[in-house]
Amino acid sequence: MRGVIRITLAALCIAASTAAASAEDAVTPANPPSQVNLQVGDVEYRLPFDLPTRESIVRAMPALEPNETIQKIECELISFERGAARHFPHAGMASLYNADYRCTMHTDQRTLVVYMNYDRLVLAE
Repeated sequence: MRGVIRITLAALCIAASTAAASAEDAVTPANPPSQVNLQVGDVEYRLPFDLPTRESIVRAMPALEPNETIQKIECELISFERGAARHFPHAGMASLYNADYRCTMHTDQRTLVVYMNYDRLVLAE
C-alpha cells in the first residue's frame, strides 16, 4: 500500500485516541492489539497501524514560542509496509508492521514539519 493518504488530525485525533484507548483497555499485555478501530460517522475503519496523536506530534516538534498557538495539524501516511511472518525472540512468530508519517503543524507564526515512524509486531494467529 504505497502512496499518500491524507489524514487531517483535526477531525481524527479525538476519535483515534478514543479508539486506541478502548482497544488498549480490552487487551491483555501478553497479546498486543493488531489493529486500531476508528469510527468516523457511521463508517468504521480497522487500521493495522497506530495513528500519531496530537500530543506525540507536539512532543516531537521543536519547542514553541510562548506566544505561538497551534492553528492546524496535518498528518500524511507516506508509507506502510507489512513484513513477512518470521520468528522474533521472546515473541514467537510475528509480522512487523511499519508506518511512516509526515506531520505538519501550522502555527500563527510558522510551519513545522516532522517525520514519525511507528512499528508494531503483530503475532501470527
